[in-house]
Amino acid sequence: MAGKRRREANVVEDRSADTVHPSRKRRLEYSETDAKLASLFNDLADDVKSTRIKAAAELIRTLTDADAVKLDKALTRLIKGLCSSRKAARSGFSVALTEVLRLTPKHATPTSTDGLNLTLSSLINRIVTIATPDVRSNSQERRDYLLGRCFGFKSLIQSQLLFQEDVPLGQWEKVLDYICQLASETLWLRRECGMTLFESLSTLASIKGFDIQYANTVLAKLHQHKLLKTPEGLATWLTATALFPAIDLPKGVWHHNDPLNGKERSVVAKVLRNNSSPAEDESGNTKNTGAAQTTPSFAWQVVLNKLYERRAGEKGHEDVDKFWVEAVDNGLFSSSASTERKALGLQVVTLGIMTAPCELLGIVFSPNVMRCIMNQRAEADRYLHEAAKGPLLQAVARAKAEHEAVPYFLEALLSSKGAIDFDKMTKTKTVEELLKRVKSETQGRCLDVLQSLIENPGTDDQQLANNRRRILADMLLTLVRTTVAEESVETIKGLPVSSLALSLMVKFGYGDSKDPVPISEATREIFRARLISGLNHTMSTRRDKDFKVPENIASKVCAADSTSSSGLRTKADKQVIDVVERSHAILDELSRLDKKNKDKVKPALRAFKALFALSVIQAYNGEADVIGVLEDLEIAYQSWQNNTDASVMLIEILLSFISKPSAVYRKLAQQVFGAFAPQMNEDGLQSMLDILEKKESLAGQQELFDNDDDAEELAGSSDIEGEEDSDVEIIDGEDASDVEVDEGGSDEDEEEDTDDSSEEEQAGGDEEAEFEMKLAEALRTSKAGAEPKEADSDDDSDMDDEQMMALDGHLTTIFKERKKNSNKKKDNRDAKENIVNFKNRVLDLLLIFTKQEHTNVLTLSLILPMITLVKTTTSKQLSEKAFNLLQQYFGACNKSKAFPEPDDDAEALDLLEAVFGEIRSNASKLHSNACSRSSLFLAKILVSKDVENYAKIADMYTELQKEWYTEPKSHIQASVFTEWTSWSIVTKKHQH
Repeated sequence: MAGKRRREANVVEDRSADTVHPSRKRRLEYSETDAKLASLFNDLADDVKSTRIKAAAELIRTLTDADAVKLDKALTRLIKGLCSSRKAARSGFSVALTEVLRLTPKHATPTSTDGLNLTLSSLINRIVTIATPDVRSNSQERRDYLLGRCFGFKSLIQSQLLFQEDVPLGQWEKVLDYICQLASETLWLRRECGMTLFESLSTLASIKGFDIQYANTVLAKLHQHKLLKTPEGLATWLTATALFPAIDLPKGVWHHNDPLNGKERSVVAKVLRNNSSPAEDESGNTKNTGAAQTTPSFAWQVVLNKLYERRAGEKGHEDVDKFWVEAVDNGLFSSSASTERKALGLQVVTLGIMTAPCELLGIVFSPNVMRCIMNQRAEADRYLHEAAKGPLLQAVARAKAEHEAVPYFLEALLSSKGAIDFDKMTKTKTVEELLKRVKSETQGRCLDVLQSLIENPGTDDQQLANNRRRILADMLLTLVRTTVAEESVETIKGLPVSSLALSLMVKFGYGDSKDPVPISEATREIFRARLISGLNHTMSTRRDKDFKVPENIASKVCAADSTSSSGLRTKADKQVIDVVERSHAILDELSRLDKKNKDKVKPALRAFKALFALSVIQAYNGEADVIGVLEDLEIAYQSWQNNTDASVMLIEILLSFISKPSAVYRKLAQQVFGAFAPQMNEDGLQSMLDILEKKESLAGQQELFDNDDDAEELAGSSDIEGEEDSDVEIIDGEDASDVEVDEGGSDEDEEEDTDDSSEEEQAGGDEEAEFEMKLAEALRTSKAGAEPKEADSDDDSDMDDEQMMALDGHLTTIFKERKKNSNKKKDNRDAKENIVNFKNRVLDLLLIFTKQEHTNVLTLSLILPMITLVKTTTSKQLSEKAFNLLQQYFGACNKSKAFPEPDDDAEALDLLEAVFGEIRSNASKLHSNACSRSSLFLAKILVSKDVENYAKIADMYTELQKEWYTEPKSHIQASVFTEWTSWSIVTKKHQH
């Protein structure tokens, strides 16, 4: 038998293709096509949308020229796919089914071939038949089949087969009956069925020359099945009347056929909340509608859009407000509303925030809505804690896309319906993020909102009003930062838009308060501090190159103070007033000169203007020491006017500025120094270098500062540079290099620090031992841990009054000495920190000088002090900063290919010899790198000036190398010579 089967198989294999029966051929061809179709059907249910779209397109191409049999099989498979429980199946299969249905008209004539029938009536019946659940189906299967039927009819409608000229209206009515019946009998499916009918109106409107009867039939069938007073029926009615003005509306449904009529407001609100079933609407019966809504019906958006469209009328805003109060505020957020209903309401609010016109956003944030959001966000364990964040996130998102909405959001969130400390109460940064979205053109409206709240903080309690005004002052500062960051050339009367917020700070910081709850002096100080912070941020951008902002603010401060009953003029003595008035006069003079003089002198004029303006403002803030600064400025200005060199005095003034804790002084000093950098002379530069040579100790501090107050002032800024809530806000983590005072250093510096600390510990141990001995002697006891002496009698166990008094005085002396020693250690640590901090700021100024004036021969005199600082400082941060200054200096020269030219080569060679002397010292690797790069830089200058200098430099390197090679204890790094050799090779190539 096995052999027989083999022979039969061979016979089959030997047959030619011509002898295969036609039906057998067809089955073989179908098997290949079916494999491809099966793959496409599988891709139609893929989770990735692009895969589904690609599969649908490929399926259409495959079936475009297919015969009726292939088309019939594909239709059946697609309808079954709509009933699938796979997550993305309905989406993919419905798209494909819509397009495949459009291919059926050429096969629509009933044929007897294999019993195929692709007529429209047959297709409707097929959707119903295939999508009918079996009587044995479980609830999930039943749900899938009924959803599949709904999607099948949706695809049929979108294919527009029902609206062709040769198709009777009865087919459309048949489909509508099926859909309405499904919506009536299966309440959980009502929304999907209603969406299908709603979308059918758009399909009808897109058909050219369609019969209005189709639209009439939609409303008629909804009326017949008692679905008009449902959310879906309401949306369909409103859309139908808008798309088809001539539509035949059912009678007696809505007052004047307008669901949005005032008399229907409560009914519409009830319909949207989905409180009633269709039967209750028409016949008065009451029964449960099924599962509670978890998401708002699409009808909400339709109704809201219609109300927005009508807002242009006399009562447009009023109609929207009344509807929102009825349907949302009192309907979804009433005190008796369930958590589920409030959750639904929060989604409706999010929808309103997303779509409402800007002027209606205040209506969306109604009282009950705001109360719910703030209550739910107050505690993390509230049921709707996260859900209440949704509307706030949507507000920020809209503000980002549409900055015109920001003032309306601010007014809604900060007003009486919300809270000035809204962010704190809701544990979000909503208001902060909104303020960051303000643009120059909307800042005015935002300022109006904040000004109104400052004047009327919504409380009669002074302390509470102070707290709220402080928060509002911070918001003003945020507005300054925001508009400074985004504004380019937008100005108002020549001033940046950010000056509007600064002017408002002036009003509340210096003027008299006529508000019901007066602005306290403490609150005024807050506004003044925020003003200084705002000025700092404005100047840090370097966009106000003319220093118009500080000049303008100084004038406004003067004007506000002159009318104030508690300003500077009412408190200060005549001498102070005279100095301030003279400074104002000089400011006016500088402003006039700035407009008349040539560009060459304008930087100096503007620098003086900035110095005077800011110093005057600080004088009005009550800083007594600034009067001395103004007097020095006046002398410097007069010297400059008389063509007398005032650079040294100006440098001293700038150094006093950078020694202050206020970041605005430091920023101003840097900008003014940049303006005066071209006029720097040797004496002025040396006054700065002298500071770098001071010891980082108490002795060095005493040399630098005339009194302890100056040192304490600098100490106030050495802990965290720019921490200025009481004075000036930190600006985006600026000048991180000024913040740290790392007392590390090079490897050997670290060893020195270790030795120092060991000595301190040893000293501390000796002092501790001495203290214990004195204490033990005073108490006549042994030291801790020592062997006890022979026990005395009870005579020594108690002391009489005279002995106690004597002991008390002795102990007081001992503890005073101990406290004195402890204070000395602290003073030394603080002094070191102060000096390091001051040197940091001086390096900032010198860096500006080297960047701007890298071709100035004076910059050469910086090289040796920087190398020395790298070696001698006990701060790792300072040594790295000094090395970085040299790198940037050399880099600026190399980039511009412009170098300082010394008058005498001998001076440059002497400087090089001094650098070589530093190379020989026992220092860190960073120090050696600084020396090596400095020597190469000097070599480059000398060789570029005269190539003959190369031989002299080479001889110097040779002598240095001999020393390195022959001296066993030499501290010279070998990298010095490898870098020199590499540089020589490179320069030789360029020379030749």
